[in-house]
Amino acid sequence: MRAIFNGVDRKSGGYLFAPENLETIAVSLPSDPPSGRLQDDLERRHRAEEDDLGVMIGFEPEDLASVGWAVVTAPDIDPDVQAALEPLLTRRESAAGERFHRLTYQPDEDADSWLDRHGVAAPHLVDPRRGVPYYLLLVGDPATMPYSYQYELGLNYAVGRIHFDTAGDVNNAVHWAAVEDELAGLDWLPGRAELEYHRPILPGAEPELVTSREPGELRAWLRQGPQRLASAWLSAAGRP
Repeated sequence: MRAIFNGVDRKSGGYLFAPENLETIAVSLPSDPPSGRLQDDLERRHRAEEDDLGVMIGFEPEDLASVGWAVVTAPDIDPDVQAALEPLLTRRESAAGERFHRLTYQPDEDADSWLDRHGVAAPHLVDPRRGVPYYLLLVGDPATMPYSYQYELGLNYAVGRIHFDTAGDVNNAVHWAAVEDELAGLDWLPGRAELEYHRPILPGAEPELVTSREPGELRAWLRQGPQRLASAWLSAAGRP
């Protein structure tokens, strides 16, 4: 069995990373067991047979004003990247209101120390009133803001990451930007979203966005002439 990774080579249009056998991947994984809070949480979940944790009862995960949203930036964030994020941050702030936060990451922090610095003891259930929202968007190079920090936060929080490169290509985030614009005109929030990349968007391209809407469902395509560059499918929360 082989694993096929996300990512498109902007020059060839093929996969950025070659497929790998699962046996090869397994051999390369670290053999040291987790430790500290991560190990404690995993053992406690196993004993309690908890499928997931997430936010406390009384908050609505589909409502940003209820559970909050925050951007977490690395210390070396490029000012141009910060400026590119502002339209998204403005939109999230309008939705989350007083539970919108701009937070920072400091070098060598793990999830425990980061939460401590923001005044939150390591939670079993997330309480958005304590200063760290349920939804967190990390912005930074994995070399500066490591994946281990992201995965530890993901035990309790809903965590995503954006890393903008500066190689002159059009970053994959542009696909989601087009979908975000469409979401602004809907009266429902997506519970599921899928985005499929077909071809790279090269500098100078002027793609066209084509959409199809049904109750609780949105389909979108980015096209360059007859070529399909990307396609997206979103459905409302609670819809199969």
